[in-house]
Amino acid sequence: MIIGFFSDLHCGREEITNGDRYPSRSLGKLQKLLKDFEDKGVDLAICLGDVINGSVSRADDMEHLARVAKVIRDSSVPVLVMQGNHDFRNFGDDVFYRITDFVRPPFVCRAGDVNLIFLDANYKSDGTRYGADGERIDWKDTNIPSDQLDALRDILKGSPEGSRFWLLCHQCLDIGVEERHIVNNADEVLDIICNEGKDKVEFIICGHYHPGAYSIDIGREFITLPAVCTGKDFNPDAALILDTSHIPNFRG
Repeated sequence: MIIGFFSDLHCGREEITNGDRYPSRSLGKLQKLLKDFEDKGVDLAICLGDVINGSVSRADDMEHLARVAKVIRDSSVPVLVMQGNHDFRNFGDDVFYRITDFVRPPFVCRAGDVNLIFLDANYKSDGTRYGADGERIDWKDTNIPSDQLDALRDILKGSPEGSRFWLLCHQCLDIGVEERHIVNNADEVLDIICNEGKDKVEFIICGHYHPGAYSIDIGREFITLPAVCTGKDFNPDAALILDTSHIPNFRG
């Protein structure tokens, strides 16, 4: 099974923000990206969050969410969409998914030869979910809640030898990237990976840190996707395409 990953569209009305983000161009980039996936035989696409920029107004976000949703619905490649921190600027998760009719990823699902685990770090340090309706969010206060940690531990521990897992999260679990982009309790996740997930977890794939990054650590490949919104033109290298039969580099 061939899976395409992308992240950080930051779709919006603005021509340019933060020096190198082009929100108004992201919709066109998404169309080209999904067409590229189609041409390359991708069976499933996964968006790792920050669909919208979320810095103008709720009405503007609704408009751009609707536009992105139409592009995704019109695609021949099925797409699962996670939420990033920017997607909570004006919407909670229920409203976000109701407006768009996006397919919300389950916590774990089978894809070809591997099991995909979707970790949601859109939680504050006190364990509460990021809010909605314009509530101010400290995007650096990002945490995997205890119930997800317990579920991750149980799934990995209870899986038979030879099981294969890829972990997905919007915020970064690679402790080698810029510190403020890393999940605050990433060390707890990595501890579970090293113990219950030993010889089972192959890839940790994230977004959020726009330059992107790659490393091999604790016997795993950490891939941080570059942001789709960066730059004026569509860059196919901002996406990642993996065949689930792929043998990770550290095992090669």
